[in-house]
Amino acid sequence: MGITRIELVRLGHSESWDDFPVERMLSYDAILTWCDSGYSTYAKPLGDSLATVMDRGGAVVITTFATNAKGNGLQGRFIEEGYSAMKLGKQIDGTNLRLGKTHLDPTHPLLFKVERFEGGGDSFRSNVKLQEGAVLAAEWDDGIPLIAYKQCGAGCNVMLNYFPPDSTADNRCWDSDTDGWQMLVNALLFAMSSRTR
Repeated sequence: MGITRIELVRLGHSESWDDFPVERMLSYDAILTWCDSGYSTYAKPLGDSLATVMDRGGAVVITTFATNAKGNGLQGRFIEEGYSAMKLGKQIDGTNLRLGKTHLDPTHPLLFKVERFEGGGDSFRSNVKLQEGAVLAAEWDDGIPLIAYKQCGAGCNVMLNYFPPDSTADNRCWDSDTDGWQMLVNALLFAMSSRTR
């Protein structure tokens, strides 16, 4: 099993919400979502749909700033009913952080080939806490959760508490010479292999 095709869907830009029903979401092996300036009017319906996807055995990977509690992160059932591995938290940045303590065996699929992660000058993340029933895989070196997962319904959610673009896009983001892309790949593959559809 590997990642052979990626499709970018930009809700509110190239696609409207009507173009992205649950049945279309279920046609993908996994869904990765994040936002920068907020989900706007899509926050609740997307959260509702992601919960339904997990109920039906879907794989969902969430990253910063979908975890932002200031009203622009995910909402709906995904948050309200505890499908997410992490609770929403306030956005924090401005400190150069790195991978801290790991809580799973280094051979665990979420930590495969993850040896070094540098968050960059701002280390964009949210001050989150684990959701009940979630498993912590790794934390930032300030102790805030970095990678966690939760089985819910027949599906699996992996939360990555960092902003996906790397330093080649913005020098404040994570260092592209470290293992951020590997963490994203691991999260997608683990979520896909852990669902029960």
